Amino acid sequence: MSQVFISYAHVSPDQDLAAELRNSLETNGFDVFIDSKIRLGENWAEQIDVQLRSSTHLIALLSPASIKSDMVRREIAIAYKLSKAKKLAILPVRLDLDEELPYELSAYLDLIQYIVWRTGDSLDPICRAILDSVRGAASPDGLPPNSLDPKRFAGPELEAVKLQIARHLGPIARIVVDRAAKKATNWEQLYDLLAFEIPAGEERRTFQATHRH
Repeated sequence: MSQVFISYAHVSPDQDLAAELRNSLETNGFDVFIDSKIRLGENWAEQIDVQLRSSTHLIALLSPASIKSDMVRREIAIAYKLSKAKKLAILPVRLDLDEELPYELSAYLDLIQYIVWRTGDSLDPICRAILDSVRGAASPDGLPPNSLDPKRFAGPELEAVKLQIARHLGPIARIVVDRAAKKATNWEQLYDLLAFEIPAGEERRTFQATHRH
């Protein structure tokens, strides 16, 4: 059975989302490791290393607090090495975080498609997107979803989506859509990922309502 490792800071809303993700994944049959499972007296650094090597995914909850956490940075650093060896996929989630990542983290994560949660948003879409990614862990050649070929979305519909996203994001829309296409495994998931790039409100709701298959 696949194990998913959740890396997060012990503050709200980080720990609230971590708890929701844990419940969603365990309900759907996945093992989940969070640091509260480390028992009193155990070597923390050793347990983190062991548990990451036993996991197929690392969910990195990135917030203004967590990107300053030595623990979170260490977990992501180890996960990055495992991802380079195709042993683990990293799934970044930005929590009210619009700023650039610190240099060390940006070197690990900037090329990986992320999703965004903002205060006031429902947690359900985040849980659904993560569950979809974990369920679709590998392509036929065994590569993690971060490595999937974006050409499967090629065509007039993708170009139309880029034009629509440009109304909300401007010139960076093409980059955002291409980056999302590297992560998504189907059109619906692509639309979900792009919706999170649009600030919460009527514009996002309209986009989500328009792009449902």
